[in-house]
Amino acid sequence: MLTLPASVRVFVARGATDLRTCKHLQINPFVYLRDVIERVSTHPARLVLELTPREWKLLQRDSGAQAAA
Repeated sequence: MLTLPASVRVFVARGATDLRTCKHLQINPFVYLRDVIERVSTHPARLVLELTPREWKLLQRDSGAQAAA
């Protein structure tokens, strides 16, 4: 049996949790992951919580409302 390093197990568990959260919040996981992966390297570390599914959805909704105004 393959034993993965603890850091890999944590990474996989975190990813699985984010995907379940996306489904719970009715977020398309592909759209969420694509956006976060594109932004993560330039996103300010102090605003990292904005990349969590719950905050990401709120920001997407707010930016959509601003774009429509």
